[in-house]
Amino acid sequence: MEIQMKSRMQRDERFNNILDAGEKLFLQQGYAETTFKKIAEACEVTRPVVYEHFQRKEELFLECAKRARNHFDRELSEAISNAKNAAFEEIIYAAADVFFRMLETNPKRWMMLFGSSLITNTYLSAGLNELRASTIEIIARMMSAHLSGRHDRSSITMVAYAISGVGEQIGQWWLRNPDKTRHQIVENYVKMVTGGITSTLDIKAITND
Repeated sequence: MEIQMKSRMQRDERFNNILDAGEKLFLQQGYAETTFKKIAEACEVTRPVVYEHFQRKEELFLECAKRARNHFDRELSEAISNAKNAAFEEIIYAAADVFFRMLETNPKRWMMLFGSSLITNTYLSAGLNELRASTIEIIARMMSAHLSGRHDRSSITMVAYAISGVGEQIGQWWLRNPDKTRHQIVENYVKMVTGGITSTLDIKAITND
C-alpha cells in the first residue's frame, strides 16, 4: 500500500510539473511554438513520460486552461459569496473586479482563457467554450438566487451569456488601450451590464427585496 501511494504521489507530481511547464511555455512562446519536446526538457523528463499523461498537445493545453479556469471560478464564486447581501450592482462590481484583475495581473493567462487566437482549432475551441460555460453557469446561479425565481431560467442564462461576452470584449479593448485604470474599466462595465439586465428582464431596479 505504501509503495502504491508513493508511486501515485510521484505520478501526480509529474503531472503537475508537466502542467506547470506546459502553461509557462504556452504563455511565453504561444501554442504553435510549444512542443512536447520543449515541455519534456523543461520538466527534465523524456517525451514518453509526457505522453504517459497526454496523447495530444491539445489535451495538455485544455488541461492547463481548465486549471486556470478553476482558479478563476473559485475566486469569482468567493467574490459573489462575500457580496451576496449587497445590492445587485455591487455584486456585479465584485465579480467584474475579479475578472479584470486577472487580466491586469496576468494578461497572457487571461488571453489563454478568453482570447480568440485558437478559434480556428475546432477541438480547442469546443474545449474552451465548455470551460467558459462553467463560468457563465456561476453567473446564472447568482442571478437566479438574487432574483428569487422571478424570471425563467432561459432568460437569466441568456443574460449571463451577455454579461460574460461584454466582459470579454471590453477586456480585449483594454488590452489595446491600457491607459485606463482597472477601476475605470470596472465602473463602465458595471454601468453597461446592469443597464442591459434591467432592460432585458424588464426590471425597474434589481434589489435584495
